[in-house]
Amino acid sequence: MSPRLHQLLAGTAEARPCALPPDKTDSPPAHRPYDLRHTCITNWLNAGVPVAEVSRRAGNSPEVVHRRYAGCIDGHEELNNRKIEQAMGWGEAEAGG
Repeated sequence: MSPRLHQLLAGTAEARPCALPPDKTDSPPAHRPYDLRHTCITNWLNAGVPVAEVSRRAGNSPEVVHRRYAGCIDGHEELNNRKIEQAMGWGEAEAGG
């Protein structure tokens, strides 16, 4: 775990009342910051943040991120196909032809 992330997690007890509404401060997720870490990493990956950047911010190797979170990235196949087609120049000739 990166020192910065460790520092952030260590401060969650003080941060809970500032970050959460009163009815959520004592909820189970509020007391399990590691679960929130998984949610954060999943959200970053689903937002399209490159694995190398997610790894750097989370303090994990890219291999760990791939192994642990590969199954959580849903619905990106079509988007990734379009990115590949654009990078390869595929489809442009069809659109103009």
